[in-house]
Amino acid sequence: MTSIPILENPSKEYLFDTLIPSRQPAILRGLNIGNCVEDWKNIEYLKKKCGDKIVSIREFTTENLDFLNKNYEFKNVTFSEMLDLILQSPEVQKMRYYFRSIGENPRKEVSNVDKFSPELSADFKIPIQFESIKEKLFSSILRISSQRIRVWTHYDVMDNILCQVTGDKEITLWPPSDVPYLYVVGSTSSVLDIENPDLLKFPKFQYASPMKGVLKPGDVLFLPSLWFHNTITQTPSISINIFWKHLPDDQYWLKDLYGNRDPIIAEKCLEDLANCIQNIQKMPPHYSNFYLRKMKEMIDAKLNE
Repeated sequence: MTSIPILENPSKEYLFDTLIPSRQPAILRGLNIGNCVEDWKNIEYLKKKCGDKIVSIREFTTENLDFLNKNYEFKNVTFSEMLDLILQSPEVQKMRYYFRSIGENPRKEVSNVDKFSPELSADFKIPIQFESIKEKLFSSILRISSQRIRVWTHYDVMDNILCQVTGDKEITLWPPSDVPYLYVVGSTSSVLDIENPDLLKFPKFQYASPMKGVLKPGDVLFLPSLWFHNTITQTPSISINIFWKHLPDDQYWLKDLYGNRDPIIAEKCLEDLANCIQNIQKMPPHYSNFYLRKMKEMIDAKLNE
C-alpha cells in the first residue's frame, strides 16, 4: 500500500499545469481555506451562526455507512442539536450521525454552502490557487460527522477538493484502473468492510492498489474524477467539498444533483454494451461465447494501445 503524496503550499501553476493534468490525487498543505479552521473549533460559535436551522442527518449504529443496503435512517433536528449529538463522547454515544448538506430544493438544486448558511460560508474560502474553478463550479457541500464513521467506497464524475476544517479524516483511494477489483454497482463498491474484506465473496479485491493518507485541519485533498474513495473520521469532523466540471457542460446530466451519474456519452455506451450482451446471448452458446470473446478482444486491444 502506498501513501497519498503530500505537497506543501503548491503554486497555482503547478496545480493546473502538472498535478491536475496528471490525473493523480494529492494532499495539499499550507493553503488558506479561511478563518473556519480556527473559529469552527468552538461549538458555541457554530451554534450562534446557524443553530436554529433544521437539517436532515443520517442516524445509524454501525461504523460503516452502507449506501447500497441503506443501513441508516434520516432524522430532522436543528443544527445545534446535530452538533450536540455528533460531539458526544464515544463512551456514551449509542448512535452515530452523518450530515451532508443538500440544496434548498433537494430535488432541483445542488448543495451550495453559500445558500445553506451565508454566515458559515463567510468563514470559508476556496484557496487562491483554485480560484479559477469558480467559473466551472458545480456544488459545495458541508460534511459533519461523528467519530469513527466510514463512508462507503464510490467514485464521482467531477474533479473536487475536500477541505478538512476540523478533526482528522483517514482517506483511502483507488485508481480508476482498479474498477475490475471493486465490485462496482452504479458508482458504489459492494465491498463495505475494506479493512477486513470477505475475500470469498470478493476475491478480486485483494488485487486492488489502495493509497492511504490522513487529512488534518487545513489540509486539502485534490481528488480527480473517477478515483474511488473511502473515508473514516478519526475524530468528530467538519469538512467542505468543492466540485467543479472538468468536462464541457453538455457532457453532464442536467438533473445529476450529486455529481456521481456517469457522463451522458459513457452512460449511453454502457447501456448499448448491456444490450449487445443481452442480444448476443439469444444465439446458441457456441456462437454467443465466440462473439462475446471477440467483443472483449476489441476492448482489451483498445485499453492496451
